[in-house]
Amino acid sequence: MTKSIVLKVINTSVFKRISIAVVVLLFFVQGISYVDTGGNVCGRLLNGGTLVDIDVWHPTGCMIHNYTPKDGSSCLKKQRVAFVGDKHMRNVYQSFMKKFFENSNIKETGTELKFQESNFAVDFFWRPHLDSDIHSLYESWLKNEDEAPNIIIQSAATPSIVNADEFDKDVDDFRANLTKLIPLMNNLVSNSSKLYWMLQAPEAELINPEERSKENAIVNKNLLLIKYNEAIEVILGSASRSGLYANISIVNSPAEVASQTIKQSKNGFSHPGSVAELTTQILMNLFCNDVQRPIDGSCCQRPPPVTILQIGAFIVGLVCVLLSLLISCVRLCTRTSPKAVSTASAAEGCGDVSDIEKDVHMRSYSYSENTPSCSSPNSKCNKKKTRRHRLSSLILLAGKLSCILLYFYICDRSDVFMKANKHFTTIRFCVPLIYLILIGIFGINRCKKQEGLFCQDQSDEWKGWMILIILVYHMTGAYEKTWITMHYRLLISMYLFISGYTNFNHYWNTGDFGIRRMFSMVLRSNLLTVLLCVVMNRTYQFYFFVPLNTFWFLILYFFMAIPPRAYLSKKLGGQEHSQIDGMSSRKLSWICSPYFIAMFKFAVMLFSIFTVSRFENEFSNLFTWWPIVRLFEQTRGSVQEWWQIVQLDRFSMVFGAITAFGYQVLKRFSVVDDLKQGCLFSFKASSLTFTASFFAFSGFSYWSSLCKDEGSCEPTYTYICLMPMTSYLLLRNIPGYIRSGFSSFFAWFGKIYLELFIAQYHIWSAADGKGVLVVIASNWPMLNLVLTTLVFVCVAHELNQLTTIFTDWFVGTSQDSVRRLIVRIFILLAVILFFVIINDVTNSRSES
Repeated sequence: MTKSIVLKVINTSVFKRISIAVVVLLFFVQGISYVDTGGNVCGRLLNGGTLVDIDVWHPTGCMIHNYTPKDGSSCLKKQRVAFVGDKHMRNVYQSFMKKFFENSNIKETGTELKFQESNFAVDFFWRPHLDSDIHSLYESWLKNEDEAPNIIIQSAATPSIVNADEFDKDVDDFRANLTKLIPLMNNLVSNSSKLYWMLQAPEAELINPEERSKENAIVNKNLLLIKYNEAIEVILGSASRSGLYANISIVNSPAEVASQTIKQSKNGFSHPGSVAELTTQILMNLFCNDVQRPIDGSCCQRPPPVTILQIGAFIVGLVCVLLSLLISCVRLCTRTSPKAVSTASAAEGCGDVSDIEKDVHMRSYSYSENTPSCSSPNSKCNKKKTRRHRLSSLILLAGKLSCILLYFYICDRSDVFMKANKHFTTIRFCVPLIYLILIGIFGINRCKKQEGLFCQDQSDEWKGWMILIILVYHMTGAYEKTWITMHYRLLISMYLFISGYTNFNHYWNTGDFGIRRMFSMVLRSNLLTVLLCVVMNRTYQFYFFVPLNTFWFLILYFFMAIPPRAYLSKKLGGQEHSQIDGMSSRKLSWICSPYFIAMFKFAVMLFSIFTVSRFENEFSNLFTWWPIVRLFEQTRGSVQEWWQIVQLDRFSMVFGAITAFGYQVLKRFSVVDDLKQGCLFSFKASSLTFTASFFAFSGFSYWSSLCKDEGSCEPTYTYICLMPMTSYLLLRNIPGYIRSGFSSFFAWFGKIYLELFIAQYHIWSAADGKGVLVVIASNWPMLNLVLTTLVFVCVAHELNQLTTIFTDWFVGTSQDSVRRLIVRIFILLAVILFFVIINDVTNSRSES
């Protein structure tokens, strides 16, 4: 009784309603903030951030890209950049040139430094004070527009000797000089130039008692510096916010970098890198992000242009949403009418109820493929009403799916919600895993029924804990560590292993090689991916796990479905007979037994895979034909990455099928006993196998720790990864008390693993998985993680249900003809081809 009450209060429906409220609230709050700032995403880069580690700076609400020396000349093409200021600005200039133009020839003319190339220039002008010299510099730029810089980095120095009694006078003089300079600045930026005024950074205070007088001078200088910065923010900041000086911006981040560096140095941290080097990266992101458009550099980068396909998808989605709202209003108005009540009562007694409607979690999605088909002629249920009800239910679901896809776009292709860089530490990676393991242990339950080796609950559990580790891996940016990356790849291979194992068992036990099940599985796993390819403007290959799993599934299906087919069937009387299509059971011999045929097919399959793996160019050419190349290319016309992914896991799914076949052979000869609570084998064999499996599983971890880089270990990984897969399966099933239980916590996530894997790139991580989605202030990281995780998991669960229903509707039931399904398949392929053509035409026009 208590459990039922708790389930009514705490269930997925309640959490989904909470997540909807959270999304709506955050959307309005962040949307208002975005509009209030005028959509200026550069403000997130220029104003503040956090020094999260030694020489690692994260701006507030956007992602900073780490530029390399080769990016300097390509980014600053046709640009003239001028650094104007004192010795601090000269340090920034020298650090900038050393980082990106190390071998450049800088000409020194008096106090000025000049670097000139054929199509760009980067200069430094010594103008520490706001006096007549800086007025002359600006006037010369106004007179000679060809020499005027496009980008100006300006700062001003504080007096070297400061008396506390003269603070007010110095600040008033500075404010007056800055006010006089503003007209010149405004005239210059009106000619398409941009000016960035960099606030002065504080100096570190001394702690040596012998230099107390010098320390007092530094304290006074820092206090005056604060006054100067406040004056700049008042004069330039208010004018910039009002739109008076649209091309004049205040840069506060370098000062924050210096301040936080000094603070952490006092706390015992060491910073071997300079503040100027971090400032250099901030400036490069300011100059180059909108030019280079790196995926992990969202600061100062405008959202990508909307494609024709995206516009079409938005229009279709809007129509679905409007129609679903209309249908909901009509149903709401007619729900309480006497006629509707009598119709509902009559419908309850008509026909069968689909399996989806029987599931308490799926009642709201009832489109009812088997909706009331009444045999009574006087019944109010008829085919016309059935079709109308089915169509209206599908439109409602399409409207809901459209809203979810719009949420994907807003999170990852707009600046409404913020994004942040990932930062890996071992503690950040290990602590979530420990929490998840403890929760998973407390969620252990008994299997409802003993289904033998590797039952469905075990399969879901295995998928569940793997997807949780993968999510932690992506969220913490653990791909920087090679040994963790190798384990991540092992998890991907294990998914293929599970798919091969379960699909072979299905073929072997049922003999179901029909096109309906095959296409149902392909559509179910690809529907969300195809929609995201259109909405997010990404290739099919971007979501690499889906094409990889689909490819090897089709290979396995092709080999197993070709006659003669190997499977077991049970005839009347409970006797098990071997059967091959088109042959009488009396004529069967040991050569035609399903065991021999299965072994023969595996041998041919392994030989084919091994042979094809030797011909990279020929394999790649199969995927360079138009329009297939548009699905698998990462760079224009190149499918090299697809070849590498397929090669890496070329034996994983086949090995899963072979393992399932080996289990069937051992079961046939009564070597294994998986229907009892005891050990899987005899006690001695079980002990030896369990020990060997443990060392084999641990051996992979030891091997991965020896990998210096991914490239050197990939050829060996293809074969070594097969060892821990079977090892884990044996470790999980040899002891009967472990085999008979499962973690319901992990199994729940395992049921929606595919949606979690795909959706994480856009609505949990950000920037196609390169960053982290930030929906609230960045100084609340744990609360942000809780909110984004809540919405992410609820959306994944919803997508799992929606894609299942749409797949069932599209594929139909076993009563529908196969010809009708084939026609639908060709229509779907024609639609995808149309998308590719539209995308090609629009891209060629934009490139030209």
